[in-house]
Amino acid sequence: MWAILLSTVLPLLIGALPAVVKEIATAKQNRDNAVTERERIEAEERVKALEARRDVLISESKSPWNIIGRLFLMLPFGLFIWKVVVWDKMLHYGSTEDLSTTLWALMFTVFGFYFVTDITRILKR
Repeated sequence: MWAILLSTVLPLLIGALPAVVKEIATAKQNRDNAVTERERIEAEERVKALEARRDVLISESKSPWNIIGRLFLMLPFGLFIWKVVVWDKMLHYGSTEDLSTTLWALMFTVFGFYFVTDITRILKR
């Protein structure tokens, strides 16, 4: 399960679009350096697949559903942390049951993704 999660989330954390663009450049170079027709066709297919992936990433970033999806994932963990810090620790009104280790890992993944993508967006400007 972790391997699937990391293979899906890790490229997003480090910036999927620049990675795809770099892969496209490498694939085009491989296509140009292909010796046989079969290698050229395989490289061309790789270029087309990567360009399609790039186009999806670009169009997905313009969608308001991206923001709604992030909010949907972020809100429960944000509310949990807010409740623990403000209500339990600062105001001393309650004691919240701790999250399981799996939920802690998921929360750090969600928060990490949120902050890394925002920092990346800021640094691009």
